[in-house]
Amino acid sequence: MEEIELHLLLGEWGSKHSNRIFDNWSTISIPYAAKNKLPEWHKSTPVLNNEQRTIKKCMPVTDVLTAGYILPAPVDFKMLRCENDGIQFTPSDDSEFFVTKHDPIQYDKLSWKDDCVIKFDLPWLFKTPPGWSMLYTAPAYRDHSKFEALSAIVETDTYYYNVNCPIRVKDWKVGEELVIPKGTPLVQAIPFKRQDFKLKIDRVDWKDLFNTTIDLAKNPSAYRDKFREKKKFT
Repeated sequence: MEEIELHLLLGEWGSKHSNRIFDNWSTISIPYAAKNKLPEWHKSTPVLNNEQRTIKKCMPVTDVLTAGYILPAPVDFKMLRCENDGIQFTPSDDSEFFVTKHDPIQYDKLSWKDDCVIKFDLPWLFKTPPGWSMLYTAPAYRDHSKFEALSAIVETDTYYYNVNCPIRVKDWKVGEELVIPKGTPLVQAIPFKRQDFKLKIDRVDWKDLFNTTIDLAKNPSAYRDKFREKKKFT
């Protein structure tokens, strides 16, 4: 099993940050294996509904839900969007020590250019084994109706730096307060081994396809029982 290290940025962390948030690290939420805290909808979904198999029986969904690690909001975030496209922070919390704003000129060609993109300077970093990178993306099958992490790949085996996570806030109106409670899943980090690939277009192998079809006809859980390889993230 490959070992991934999680390093916390202890001590003073730049001039814009207050020492008080580092006095007691037990007060912040830290990353955890995605399998350890599944969404509430998944917990409440039965395996069968009116004798029909539900999404809970879908192993590809389970595998992406439990892949890698979740980076949660380390503290409670409360932010107000201002007239000048700036952000006003609630003085009583630590939002301003973790958040900066991307200039819209950086993404003005994207279809959602009118949305606001804020950058979370999260106080930890991953160190992966040689040859392994990390995919940072929006947590799978969570509620992204208001905000959504923008995906990126980082060579975390050589690039030793904390995660700066851009998050797109959808339809954030002037004067509206954005509240992200401490512990809210912000990003899903999924490690993968780097290698080269070449796409080859070829004819379908009808024999293999037929055999798989027979397997599924005999056993609706054939993918889980015969083809799936269980992944472990701890």
